[in-house]
Amino acid sequence: MVPASGDGGRDLGGREDAGRLTPMSNPCAANEESHAMNEVAMMSRYYLSPRREPQMDDVLSDPVVHLVMARDGVTLDDMRDVVASARARLLFRQMLAAESSF
Repeated sequence: MVPASGDGGRDLGGREDAGRLTPMSNPCAANEESHAMNEVAMMSRYYLSPRREPQMDDVLSDPVVHLVMARDGVTLDDMRDVVASARARLLFRQMLAAESSF
């Protein structure tokens, strides 16, 4: 028999959010949230450590980066060309600095 209140026999305890799943009522959600928090912590430790940067492939595979590039009319090939050019200039400067130190 279903109570007339329509709450399916659950005791809402006067709480409006009693029907929502919380980490306490849904172990899977708690596990997913915990996993996401661990992932963020690991990435923070990796990228915030001294002299550590994300790999270019990781940056270029990020959907947010794709959205910004699309908005700006930039293609993946454009980005790769800019990065290759910057790398070449940096290597050239390093070579000049190494030569001048002798």
